[in-house]
Amino acid sequence: MSKKMLVAYFSASGVTAKAAWKLSEAAGAELYEIKPEISYSKEDLDWMDKKSRSSLEMNDPASRPVIAGKMEDMDQYEVVFVGFPIWWYVAPKIINTFLESYDFSGKTIVPFATSGGSGMGSTNEKLAPSCPGAILLEGKMLNGVVTQAELKAWAENTADTSGVDANTSVSVQAPGNVARMAAWIQQETGGDLFSIRVEEPYSADYDECLDRAADEKAENARSVLVEKVLDMAG
Repeated sequence: MSKKMLVAYFSASGVTAKAAWKLSEAAGAELYEIKPEISYSKEDLDWMDKKSRSSLEMNDPASRPVIAGKMEDMDQYEVVFVGFPIWWYVAPKIINTFLESYDFSGKTIVPFATSGGSGMGSTNEKLAPSCPGAILLEGKMLNGVVTQAELKAWAENTADTSGVDANTSVSVQAPGNVARMAAWIQQETGGDLFSIRVEEPYSADYDECLDRAADEKAENARSVLVEKVLDMAG
C-alpha cells in the first residue's frame, strides 16, 4: 500500500515554492507552506549584512522563528518532504521550528533544497536533533531542470524505507558537490579537468567565510590562485 506523503516547504523568494509544487505533483503528495509569522523582506535576507534578520537568526543556535499557523492532522502522513533554500550551508532556522512543532517519531523526513551554488552542507546534522525518532534521510538539491519523471522516481524510491530503523539510520553528506559535478561533466565530455584552488583556502566555518567574502567585496579583492592553466590556448 502506498504511503501518504506531504511536501512541506519554506520559500523566501519563490524558487523553493516552485520546486515544492513540482515535487508534490510528481509524488501525488499534499502541499503545505511553512509561513513565517513575519515575512522576510529583501533587507532581512541580506547575507552580507551581519545585522540583518537572517544573519542574526543563523548565528544564534537557539533561534526559532515563529511560524504562522499549524497543521492539525500531521499524524496522517508517513513521509514528509521538507523543502527550503540553503542559508549559510544549512537549512533556515524556521525549519527547526517546523520539525520541533510536531511528533515525527517513526515517520520518514526527506529534506530537499534549492541554492544558488552550495550543496546541502551540514543540513542533516543541524536538523536531526529537531526530529528525534524520525528516519531522517539524505537530502536532495532540486536546482535547475528536473523532470516530473525523475521527481516521481526519486519520491517513490525515497518513500520505501522498509528495514530502516529510525534509531540507527544515518544520513551521509559527501563534501565537494561542485567537484563531483565537474568530474561528471569531464567524464561525459572527455574534456580536461582543472581545479581552481586559492593559496589561502576558505574556512569551513560559515561566519568566518562570510567575513572574508565581505572584506573581499569591499576591497574588490582577487584571491591568489595556487596554479594556472599553462596551455589555455590549446
